[in-house]
Amino acid sequence: MGADRLSFGPLNAAGTNPYDQQALILDTENNILEISGASRTRAVLFSRLAIVENALALTAITTAQTLLSLALNAGALNVQNRRVRVRGRMVYSTTSSNVATITLALTLGGVTLCSISTTATNTAASVNLPIDFEFELLVATTGATAAIMSYGHVKADLGTATTAAITEFLDSNIGSSDTITVGTNPTAGDTITVNGTLVTFIVHGGTAVGNQVVLGTTAALTATALYTFLAASTDTNIAKATWTNPSSTVVLGVANVAGFTPWATTSVPAKITFSTPTVNLLTAETLAVTMATGTAAVPSAQLLDAQIEVVG
Repeated sequence: MGADRLSFGPLNAAGTNPYDQQALILDTENNILEISGASRTRAVLFSRLAIVENALALTAITTAQTLLSLALNAGALNVQNRRVRVRGRMVYSTTSSNVATITLALTLGGVTLCSISTTATNTAASVNLPIDFEFELLVATTGATAAIMSYGHVKADLGTATTAAITEFLDSNIGSSDTITVGTNPTAGDTITVNGTLVTFIVHGGTAVGNQVVLGTTAALTATALYTFLAASTDTNIAKATWTNPSSTVVLGVANVAGFTPWATTSVPAKITFSTPTVNLLTAETLAVTMATGTAAVPSAQLLDAQIEVVG
């Protein structure tokens, strides 16, 4: 049956068409084409928001650098169950002294939605090794404190030639997460409690025993030390989350056990804060994929092609 009306949006955030029961809906601000049937339920036909080709090369990659980004209009994703897919291909190069893990992350409005890390790269100098990635985000709740579900995978050549076998890395997202921000460097004796396990900071230069973290000389270095401890911990409570260090003073824990919510408290709330990431979908935000490394720097990387699509 043909559509009986052409409507211009964006429309409401309820996931339904408030006008005719049958319609072809064109969101002219965000270039999203949808249909609405007799049930008044909206469904995306297909919408490609952006195509990126041969982006500028990144160099000396350690902390997160942006591979691709797209500025979204206010309200573009403020639709219940809106689904967006981001996929692409990139290449990277190594040297024999730059053995590193590679982390690709999907962010929205600066909030890390999904982060996936590879194992270590090869120990030989290699050029233009390929990586394919794909992320999806789903708007679980709308508004100024929207909750976003996100998943993905990374396929990486960690060998010494472009003919090497590809290794696939999956996210461990269950959905709930906790962000630990070290705003001011703590002092020896300060503590945090992570999912019921007490962790104590000790003096810089000291030797950690058990659930202790050696302080860095700055808040950022302490956050890195905390991440290193949490990521390697075999403690039953701490291991229920997958830990990353998405930016200099931030440690992110994402639940890897269904029904479990990471949480933390601290003896020094003026220095260390905690939050569950949410995104304001009522304002203009930037969707991005970033690349960071662990252990060592990757000398160069370049995005070859990427697509950002609304698929639901």
